[in-house]
Amino acid sequence: MNPPIEIVGAIIAGLTLAAAVMVVTSKVPIHAACFLILTLVGVAGEFAVLEAHTLAVLQVLVYAGAIVVLIAFVMMLMGTKLPSDLEDVPINSWRVVVGGVMSVAMLGLLSYALSAARNPYAEERFPEEYGHLAGLGELLLGPYVFAFEAISLVLLVGIVGAVALLKERKP
Repeated sequence: MNPPIEIVGAIIAGLTLAAAVMVVTSKVPIHAACFLILTLVGVAGEFAVLEAHTLAVLQVLVYAGAIVVLIAFVMMLMGTKLPSDLEDVPINSWRVVVGGVMSVAMLGLLSYALSAARNPYAEERFPEEYGHLAGLGELLLGPYVFAFEAISLVLLVGIVGAVALLKERKP
């Protein structure tokens, strides 16, 4: 990579990290979903910087496009609490302790992954056509076509189930 691309990658990473923090700290759930879209688009930007353009497009289409829209759809159907209705969590709560432990564990996992990425043999694991559309198309239309279609049916059943559960019953 040349230095300008590394600088662009670092800027995208910083913006993605800031958006991820806003997902967790936002008190309004629909705002958190919007920040989640920004986070996922940032991850797609990192894929583009790494020249995995197919993964970048799939990240935007599948996650930022479909999954977050599904989350926002369910939130709007169920209704969400206002920030004034939310309870404050004390600092010595078990939720804060578990969150801290998981944060430290994820930080350790991230540091291990970054140290393993500097392995000079890491580039030999992936074929030359890794991240290109032709290989992905062969996989999706080959042995995994049933699983790919089954996932779309599961998402459809989830949407229909949410609507059926939230539908007001008339007497």
